[in-house]
Amino acid sequence: MVVVCIVAILVPNLGNFHFSGSGTAAAADPNQITNTGAGGQLLQSGSVVVTGQYIFWANAGDAAADETAGVYRSNRDGTGLVEVSDAEPTDGIILDGDTLYFIAWGGNAGEQGNYLVRIGLDGSGYRELTDKDEVAVQDMQIVQGRIYYTYDYVDSDDDDEEDDTGVIAAINEDGSGQSDLYSNSNGVDSFQISGDTIYFIVSADSNDDDSQSELYSLPLANTAAARPHEFTQTAGCSDFKVIGSEIFYLGEDDDADTILCMISCNDSDNHVLLDGSINGDRYRDFDEFIVEGSKVFFVADIDYGEDDVESLLCSFDINSSAVTVIRKGKDDISELQGNDGWLYFSVWTDDVSGTSYQNETQDTDGGYNLYRLNLNGGNAQLICDDAIDDYSIVEGQIYYQIPTWQSSQSALQFRVIGLDGTAKITVSGNGSMIGSSAYQSTPAPSTSTSTDTWQSHTYILYYENWCEYSNQVTDWLNQHPQVAAHVTLVLASTNPAVQYIPCLYIDGAQFGTGADTVVQKLEDDFSDVVGSATSNAYSPSTVTNGQSPVSGQSSAAGSNVSHADLVPDSATSKISASDLAGLTDAEIEVAINEIYARHGRPFTKIKELDTIFYTPGGYYNGRYSEDSSFKDSDLSSLETKNAITMRKLLRKRGYTSYKADAQLVKQFVATYGE
Repeated sequence: MVVVCIVAILVPNLGNFHFSGSGTAAAADPNQITNTGAGGQLLQSGSVVVTGQYIFWANAGDAAADETAGVYRSNRDGTGLVEVSDAEPTDGIILDGDTLYFIAWGGNAGEQGNYLVRIGLDGSGYRELTDKDEVAVQDMQIVQGRIYYTYDYVDSDDDDEEDDTGVIAAINEDGSGQSDLYSNSNGVDSFQISGDTIYFIVSADSNDDDSQSELYSLPLANTAAARPHEFTQTAGCSDFKVIGSEIFYLGEDDDADTILCMISCNDSDNHVLLDGSINGDRYRDFDEFIVEGSKVFFVADIDYGEDDVESLLCSFDINSSAVTVIRKGKDDISELQGNDGWLYFSVWTDDVSGTSYQNETQDTDGGYNLYRLNLNGGNAQLICDDAIDDYSIVEGQIYYQIPTWQSSQSALQFRVIGLDGTAKITVSGNGSMIGSSAYQSTPAPSTSTSTDTWQSHTYILYYENWCEYSNQVTDWLNQHPQVAAHVTLVLASTNPAVQYIPCLYIDGAQFGTGADTVVQKLEDDFSDVVGSATSNAYSPSTVTNGQSPVSGQSSAAGSNVSHADLVPDSATSKISASDLAGLTDAEIEVAINEIYARHGRPFTKIKELDTIFYTPGGYYNGRYSEDSSFKDSDLSSLETKNAITMRKLLRKRGYTSYKADAQLVKQFVATYGE
């Protein structure tokens, strides 16, 4: 039985505080956020977006293998349902002009990551903007024609601590101009853009039991001099929403209980709004919250023991500091949204077999019904007794999907109702595919004004990410961006005529195959851009100062010689696996830690590293100094990427544990001394 009640609970007053934010749920919920796009236009985002005569639906499916997963389009009257992309969206979609953007599911963890996709309203122009073989995109927002997103690296091994690295990056909507703004080896959980600032959560260090997640900020116009700001009062931050000049967030108290807090965007005036209890009862979980006007609406669970758990829907008045329990019962409450003076939310029920639209019979496995009540907590109404799977409120209507496991009529059903639950429409159509998911890369737009002959030709490189020789060519292109801007990359699997890779096509005709042949041709044709016919790719075996060891040659232990860094360019240039061909596995292990030693990282687990880098008479003769204040965030994103590249190479060679890493260091010491 569900009990609806109004209970006022007073908590300490906030004094002279006056709420100054906009107080709209649309601005608070990242899934419903409106982002300022190019030209000041507002962008729609969510499970549903509406433009012109069309409704676009993001269907993540009920399982990874669900064939109904994809992006769909229907007319506003509910007719003409078609599929514009079979790439599976992991969350919502963003509409900017005549283009849709979303994050697509990349496949099994550890093999491929989620990736950014753009596609036209008619399904044409499909583009994958990130490489799913290298990075896994987590979240995205669009501001002024620029896509901001978070990603981590496709995990090659659960024991690899560098694989947990989280990155905040940006890329233009056409796929050009990618740049990393921030990276941290502990990971980035979520982010929100407000005004000219990015706010984000850095995960706790999984190797430190005392570590807690923290809230950070970074200027949107990121420059080399910009440094992230750590909010020092937000320990244990697990969720947050920026409203105007205030940040509402979930933190932790000394007992590791969740507390609701508020802090100014300038990192001042931190207030604890809810201290872990409601009416004297400690809540077990604080599930979600939104901010509407001067009230915070939230869901919390109270555990009375022996499986006696109640779900509470509550409000907190920011001005009076009063807590009101609006609804309590055994059924789960979720998906809070605010709109036009009403609070909408879904409630789980074990029985959805009652009469619904057109009297169809639903399964009795349970599902979520949709309710609403006014912001004062009264006039609660059941407005939809369908078993809904996510819902969006757009332009005065509610859009939702019937889960395929609840539907008795078809494998895929979308519906539309009014804000009061009336005028229900079931979207109809065969859902057939009209778009394309064929991969096409997006070359960066040309900025050259040269009139040389190569400008009158088209260059297409067919490649595959798993091919080492393909990677040699793409690495060369990464080192020559002026050439890369004029070479289109296409996966060879999309062209049956391509039998060998890498393969270069010029003006639609095959020129040649093989890394050496392709690079030589590009060097010849673009000699005025490259500068010479010799690649400047870094090779550890050609260090110019002559002090780097050659594999197999030992160096006397305890000498006063300070050897050159094994990979001296790892702080300034992108390193690929092929660049490491001149190093042994033991040298690569030390080269990884070389990156950290430059910043003074203490080596407390493998003591030999401490001697190698920081002790006079050691391999580096004490050239580097240990710094107890070291943080992984001291590394640049380039350094982090290079460390990951080297670590992944060792993992592929069978060094898949911390113990194996330590053994490599011992091999290095045996060869060169400490």
